[in-house]
Amino acid sequence: MPKPLNIAATRDTPAIRADEKTGEIVISGQSYPLNAASVYEPILAWIDEYWVEDKPLVITFHLTYFNTSTSKYLLNIIKKSEMGYEKGKSVVINWKYDQDDDDMLESGEDFKEMCAAPFNLVPQ
Repeated sequence: MPKPLNIAATRDTPAIRADEKTGEIVISGQSYPLNAASVYEPILAWIDEYWVEDKPLVITFHLTYFNTSTSKYLLNIIKKSEMGYEKGKSVVINWKYDQDDDDMLESGEDFKEMCAAPFNLVPQ
């Protein structure tokens, strides 16, 4: 069982919370770190540990801005989730966006097109 992740947001990194009891990962805020791997690799590792047991996973993204290196890691997280889904694991991805933020809606639509797992676009 993985340890919970509870990482506070900084000026250039999102808040990250992963709860092994509820099976929920929440990534929110802005993401333009100099080293995206240091921010997102722990999430990928957490998912691997969490899925040692067959438990449902819900990933919620609520980003207001992200850069290109972040987008690669977001796609990695989505693809890892999709691989679990294709193996029969319960996965739901929620992409929250501010109603007036067309760029974030478009990004969510792009990620949704690349994903076979349940993917919800959720206006806020």
